Amino acid sequence: MRNTFKGVIFDFDCTLADSKQGMYKCVTAVLKKMNYPAPHYGDVIKTIGIPPEKKFTFLTNVNDHAEQLKFKTLYLELINPPSSFFLPFSILFPETIELLTLIKSLGCKIAIVSTKTRFALKQELMHLRLMRFIDSIQAGDDVSHPKPNPQGILNVLSQWKMVSDEVLYIGDHAVDAAAAMAANIHFIGLTTGTTSEIELKKYPHMLVTDNLKNIFQIFLDD
Repeated sequence: MRNTFKGVIFDFDCTLADSKQGMYKCVTAVLKKMNYPAPHYGDVIKTIGIPPEKKFTFLTNVNDHAEQLKFKTLYLELINPPSSFFLPFSILFPETIELLTLIKSLGCKIAIVSTKTRFALKQELMHLRLMRFIDSIQAGDDVSHPKPNPQGILNVLSQWKMVSDEVLYIGDHAVDAAAAMAANIHFIGLTTGTTSEIELKKYPHMLVTDNLKNIFQIFLDD
């Protein structure tokens, strides 16, 4: 399969970096400020990859628009500079640098499609020294329709002037799998987040794995 792909798009949280602790601490701090009870760790982790308003409603069962917007405002204040709350808690998976290096060595472009704001995402990528690998970013505020809508993926394809068969998408969440399916591009699922192998395999996929290392062979096979 060597050189089949001209571009690879990644989700970020729980795909390239373990963001679970940061997400839990961030969401807990915001809900405490809003006088809501502390959420369970497992429930917070399930919300990684979905927009702030949906995080709030999932964790509180409150569907009030004003409360959703208040949560979103406080959440974005916390994760964006100058607070940059996530930075100390964001840790690369052991194989991240090696995989990105391999992909770039084969002449492929690399993009990130994430629900985080562009400002917060770029700060995190710079903190983790990943910007040198990245050719394109589609953040939450770059699109009007977040994942599972394929808008971010399709924007990258348009920027790169590539067709769907030339691009691979790698993510850990069902919204990633659904977005890849909607964009009609190849998908590899990771169980490094909270979505199970069974759930990810409900969507079209090349591979579902628990380790970035197992993706290397996709690029090394002839």
